[in-house]
Amino acid sequence: MNIYGRRWGRGPRPALLVCKWVFIVALCGGLASLAFVILPTDAPVTADGWARESGLIRRMFLCLIIPGGAGAGLCGVLLAAPIWRALVPSRWFPLKMLLLAAGMPMLHLHMRGQMRLMQAALAVEPADQAGAVAARAGMLPVAVAGLGLLLAALILGRVKPRLGRAWADGKA
Repeated sequence: MNIYGRRWGRGPRPALLVCKWVFIVALCGGLASLAFVILPTDAPVTADGWARESGLIRRMFLCLIIPGGAGAGLCGVLLAAPIWRALVPSRWFPLKMLLLAAGMPMLHLHMRGQMRLMQAALAVEPADQAGAVAARAGMLPVAVAGLGLLLAALILGRVKPRLGRAWADGKA
């Protein structure tokens, strides 16, 4: 029985885990609200509606999605740094890192391109609403793909499948 309270020496790992989950929730919440609340609705008709929606999507990227992804990545690196020698021989960890290292920048660049196309279509004097609707429609599959990528990373990190490695092998 521990009568002295929490023992010292566990380091920053518990705090980093909590921070990582907060960032992941922010990232997933931003992508889910884009994918299931904002983008499936009808496109705005007026220039004021387009300006409001474009500003909302931009703020969601700047306040939720990008900081959530960057913070979760930083916390993940800090969590994996002390135990990287045990993680590298496993098969699930390199796969998870490959998925995140390739998928997140591609999704970010595609979303950024779609956002710029939408803003460029709305910036011309007679607003090109057809171009803005096409750019807006291009964001929905990317937001859903981002959620799928995060779900795959979550499953790989939580379940830690052996991916063909023999059960008798002593490594994770």
